[in-house]
Amino acid sequence: MEVLSHRMIWSLVFLSGILLIQQRQAEVGALLKSPRRVGMLLVSATLLTGNWGLYIYGVNSDRVVETSLGYFINPLVSVLLGFLFLRERLHRGQQLAVVLAAGGVG
Repeated sequence: MEVLSHRMIWSLVFLSGILLIQQRQAEVGALLKSPRRVGMLLVSATLLTGNWGLYIYGVNSDRVVETSLGYFINPLVSVLLGFLFLRERLHRGQQLAVVLAAGGVG
């Protein structure tokens, strides 16, 4: 929990700094006025926290190889789901990248 808390807090500090440098405070204010968007942010933050928590748990349980393999497989599954359900098509360079990544996982 401590590692996860640090990751969340320092991510907030770092991204807040980026938003300040880019002078995007007005966008953040407008975003926070929309309950639907705040809800979507909370759902995505919860999913991301679960992802980070599982990764940290895996590493702390001496399952580094399995955890890392999951992080390599996850984008491949996302590409597959996009291909199957969203009918997305890949360019040649993207196809090559997917084949190389799949070969690396294999």
